[in-house]
Amino acid sequence: MKADLYVDKPKRYVLPMPYGADDDDPDDSHYAVVNREYHAGPAWHQGPCVSFKEAREHYSVTQADIDAAPDWVKTITPVEVTDDEQ
Repeated sequence: MKADLYVDKPKRYVLPMPYGADDDDPDDSHYAVVNREYHAGPAWHQGPCVSFKEAREHYSVTQADIDAAPDWVKTITPVEVTDDEQ
């Protein structure tokens, strides 16, 4: 049997906070982020003001993460990201 070399990765998303854009630098925005290492379980909060590229690299989440998140996170419109975006 030949093993399948192509494994589908789950889609990843960033969650831009409504009204989270930096007026001085529109390329920087706040995103909802999750701390998976919090002692009481995953903790969601507004992350630092970062570029979309930084958010994609450090703060992307899966749909399963969103589904398990608190209601305020579920109200944010997710933006799908891919590894090949520049």
